Amino acid sequence: PFICEKIYQGLIDDEKTSIHYCDYPESNPKFIDQDLEESVDLAKKIIKSVRNLRVKLKLPNKQPLKSVTIISNNENLSKKIALIENLIMNEINVKEIKIEKNIDAWIDYEFKPNYEKLGPSLGKDINKVAKYLKNISDDQKKLLLGSETIDVDGLKVNVEDIIVNLTKKRDDDGLDIVGEFSLLLDTELNQDLLMERMSRELVSYIQKERKNQEFDVTDRIKLTILTDDEFVQKTVESFSTYIKSETLAIDLNIEISSTNNKVHNKNAEILINRLANDS
Repeated sequence: PFICEKIYQGLIDDEKTSIHYCDYPESNPKFIDQDLEESVDLAKKIIKSVRNLRVKLKLPNKQPLKSVTIISNNENLSKKIALIENLIMNEINVKEIKIEKNIDAWIDYEFKPNYEKLGPSLGKDINKVAKYLKNISDDQKKLLLGSETIDVDGLKVNVEDIIVNLTKKRDDDGLDIVGEFSLLLDTELNQDLLMERMSRELVSYIQKERKNQEFDVTDRIKLTILTDDEFVQKTVESFSTYIKSETLAIDLNIEISSTNNKVHNKNAEILINRLANDS
């Protein structure tokens, strides 16, 4: 309450009033963007799934990946993703979001009766329904998904009383089922992606050193990176602009020299010199 009051007093000229005397603002349904809300909810599901996959596969978020493929033939879902794809890519650190509409190549369906709903009306006959659903063919599955009711040995069952679960057709560690859709995380790493990860590790290391040396957040610096590791050298050359921008480095030099110091998993030593304010 005190923070709210402090902010409020900074926004008004009248010192004799308080935010705690104010009425709650009335909501205006016209300002509700339902499409945006649904898109953000979808983004949360994708981000959560990918982060869980990264933990399982030991791929930290600092490691950029090529793509994530959303597996769904739902056109509405594709439109929602288009609204917030940049947000998703930034949060999960991938270069591209793909849409795969051929779900039959990736996903299978598993059906079972909703025992809570059908049990009271079907009694023991619910076992017939369960057996039928367990053994239906692919063609029958498609018919079921497009129907409102099915007939099982004379028993009429509403499709809405059948639980539909998605299951994997492929044994792929990067494949995950997320409610009404699935996604595939491309976990293949190439040299460019590995170097981008290394550049982030270098930036993280430099930022920690700035803090350890009690540099001001606006202090400009000169960087010298000592390494005899060719991968680190190529990384610094390729991502020098990014490294300098993120660390406020005016100058960045590479010196080929052996060292036992490590940045991430590579031999590298970083020397940081604070520049004078007029530099």
